[in-house]
Amino acid sequence: AALNTATLILAPIALLITLGYSWTKRFTWATHFVLGLALALSPIGAWIAVRGRLDWPVLVVGLAVLLWTAGFDLLYSCQDADFDREHGLHSLPARFGVPAALLTARVLHAGALLALGAFAPAAGLGKPYLVAVLAAGAVMGWSHSLVRAGDLSRVGLAFFQANVAVSVLVLLGTAADLLA
Repeated sequence: AALNTATLILAPIALLITLGYSWTKRFTWATHFVLGLALALSPIGAWIAVRGRLDWPVLVVGLAVLLWTAGFDLLYSCQDADFDREHGLHSLPARFGVPAALLTARVLHAGALLALGAFAPAAGLGKPYLVAVLAAGAVMGWSHSLVRAGDLSRVGLAFFQANVAVSVLVLLGTAADLLA
């Protein structure tokens, strides 16, 4: 409330989505997208808190975060597909199968990379940032090459280590661009 009126009005919505995410596996296979939305609200909320308004660049970043998170969550949740089915929980892998989930994760990550690329002109970023996004795309591609429907043994590597590398690459690329 001390920041601005928009933050005060929107805070309960962000809180509801963030706290409600954990319940979504009980009723929808789209739980991965709700998690992505919950995390996408972080940069959007910070932007609104600082600027008091919603602008195009942060919506692009929010979309990238949503797609990136949902994609990585799909990779991770493939190993739980049988458990989810047996216990009446909902997830995209349980509903549509692991091969469909892996394909969806690839499409989501391609969309995240496009959104990260679209952020460059929206935010006035240039070559260092774009090089980092390309490197992040290579890491995402590598992570997808590790996981197969018949072999989920490297999901941890694809999920945890690749996720860290992607976030660090984008951070370093952004910082390098802003410092240049």
